[in-house]
Amino acid sequence: MRKPAASFTWGRVIGSTIEGLNGDLMPDEEDEKSDCVIPPAMKIESVSKYLVNQIPEEARDVAEYVEGQAHNEKVSHCELVKTEYVFAERYDVWDVHTDKNRWWVITNLTNLYQQSDFPSLDYLLSFHIGLMARLSAKEGKNHSNGEVDFAPLSRKVDQISHRLDEADEAEDFQNIGLLCREALARRIHQTGPKGLAGVA
Repeated sequence: MRKPAASFTWGRVIGSTIEGLNGDLMPDEEDEKSDCVIPPAMKIESVSKYLVNQIPEEARDVAEYVEGQAHNEKVSHCELVKTEYVFAERYDVWDVHTDKNRWWVITNLTNLYQQSDFPSLDYLLSFHIGLMARLSAKEGKNHSNGEVDFAPLSRKVDQISHRLDEADEAEDFQNIGLLCREALARRIHQTGPKGLAGVA
């Protein structure tokens, strides 16, 4: 006659397995004490010191613009995060932190948007380009009698002049060339090719 098989339960097997794993894998209190320390997050005010692909003068211009538009706010960080060309027009996108809010600033024409209202940068860029196109079209209608508002172009020329005084490296002059190209494109957009008559 066959002997009855030894009785066992899966509960015992699983329980003993878990007990063995606990003994092998659970760290001792001494193991948790280590000389490895995770440093705290860097203060946002200090990040600007380590940015490489950014022109300090441009960052300063953007910071001054935000402080002029967002009253009673002080800029603590300003970083160029994206540059995109659409129909030969350059759009720079800046991530700006203040003591109260966080803003997107997009150039050409420059405008600021609260990041809580526009969490998607790609969507905001499309929105900004469309908005600026409509404003430019409206401006063209307002000056259909032949009068052209050169105030934005004048500000661009002043900015170029300021950069030219402080330029030192080859990269500085390359950026000035881009600004000159943008100013020329704006002049053509406002007056048409005929408006360049007499321009040396």
